Amino acid sequence: MSDRPRGGLAALCIAQTTSWGLLYYSLPVSIRPITDDTGWSDTAITAAFSAGLIVSALAGIRVGRILDRHGPRLVMTAGAVLGTAALVLVGTAPALPWFIAAWLVAGPSADRPDLGGRLRRHGVRAADRHLNEQLGWRGTYLVLAGIMAAVTVPLHWFFLNARWSHSPRRDITSAMHQSYNAAATASIGHEPSSTYTLQAAHSSLKSSTRPPLASQVQ
Repeated sequence: MSDRPRGGLAALCIAQTTSWGLLYYSLPVSIRPITDDTGWSDTAITAAFSAGLIVSALAGIRVGRILDRHGPRLVMTAGAVLGTAALVLVGTAPALPWFIAAWLVAGPSADRPDLGGRLRRHGVRAADRHLNEQLGWRGTYLVLAGIMAAVTVPLHWFFLNARWSHSPRRDITSAMHQSYNAAATASIGHEPSSTYTLQAAHSSLKSSTRPPLASQVQ
């Protein structure tokens, strides 16, 4: 498999539109069927969903660091698998604590780029409403899990790079080296302005070559 497969952007758009739609735009349509079937209150159901969003926010920084370190293919595929598992857990939840735990699992799986918009919201809600009428809310979530697995997992695995193609930090450092060398050349004549430029470039270069703050506090 090539480390730079073609079609990565299109695959990412399709996968993210699908995963965000299935994970987050399906619940509003399912609240009433879930309440009617289980007796759980609307408040409890939406609280479970909100708890998943909080977990997503808390996990976001850490997931971003992992994404930077390991590249998009493995991390994004793992997120898709986790999202699939979360939908299965939602659909098979025998009690409210299980249901809440399922949405907590869904939280980290959403720490990926959010692409899409109005088409995703309306399309998923219409499909979800139809599935609820035909299969009930549990069957609906199991179908959504199957769609998640069939669409997002292969798109992430086969179309995203295993590693980032370049390092933004290395690019910045290279540019600062060039700036420093130019300033050093200009300062040979001992012109005050050139000296100040050299000092500023040297300071910036030192800052750009320091280890990331995250690595200093870990």
